[in-house]
Amino acid sequence: MVGFAGWEMPVQFPTGPIEEHRIVREDAGLFDVSHMGRYWIGAASDSEDGGAPAHRFVQELITNDLDRIESGRLLYTPLCLESGGVIDDVTVYRFDSGCLLVVNASNRDAVREWIAPRVPSGVLFEDRSDALAQLALQGPGAQARFAPLVDGDLDALGYYHHGSFRVLGTP
Repeated sequence: MVGFAGWEMPVQFPTGPIEEHRIVREDAGLFDVSHMGRYWIGAASDSEDGGAPAHRFVQELITNDLDRIESGRLLYTPLCLESGGVIDDVTVYRFDSGCLLVVNASNRDAVREWIAPRVPSGVLFEDRSDALAQLALQGPGAQARFAPLVDGDLDALGYYHHGSFRVLGTP
């Protein structure tokens, strides 16, 4: 275990990194990535346009085109300074009511400090990093291993899509 951005992270496994890599590439690996930051950008209150102000704000923050995806999809994009320097590479999960930005743990403070003063009226910017856990199940066998544990159809989800599922009967 080593320290990383205030977290204790496993970096060495009993079988070694080559065997771990092989297992994930050939089957599946489960990684706790809860150390990453998670920021919610949504409507500050219930309004007629729902998440539209939040979506417009996120569209201004990122370099990729949020308008090319619909609710239930996600995209990977740089978050850049006005001068063009990169603050962080982020993943944006689009919802009807707003967006969840997942940022690297080491840049969590920098992202917050850059976004917070830019938040327009009517938009909520909330750090949900400590309230939400995040697991990454990766590899060609990931879906087959996870499907029996959830109540939804993972085959219908699609690449770079997200959804809500009950896992082992819990909400």
